[in-house]
Amino acid sequence: MPRSRTRFRALMLPLCVAVPVGVAIVLNAIVRPWLAESLDGARRTSFTNAKSADGWWEFSDPVRAAHPAATSFLETSDGAIAIAGIAVAALACGALLAGDGLRRSEERKRG
Repeated sequence: MPRSRTRFRALMLPLCVAVPVGVAIVLNAIVRPWLAESLDGARRTSFTNAKSADGWWEFSDPVRAAHPAATSFLETSDGAIAIAGIAVAALACGALLAGDGLRRSEERKRG
């Protein structure tokens, strides 16, 4: 295997985790608050214990009727978005590792 390909393969597993989790963080920290403010959403927070909180936005009925996709996305909790990012990361890592396992078994069969 060429050296550049080896380096790329070494980065694949961390990238499988970093990219989906990073997208979830950017969504929760920047995109969703900006979109909610532009739609005049009200931030709601639920505290589960002293160190944990989950948040989402609520909208008036006219705004919800005018922007159903955006408001349903924003009414989803921050924690659900984070869990979705982690789930995508786990699936990507599983697919990468399964592909490596299949590739190795094919190489063994060939000789």
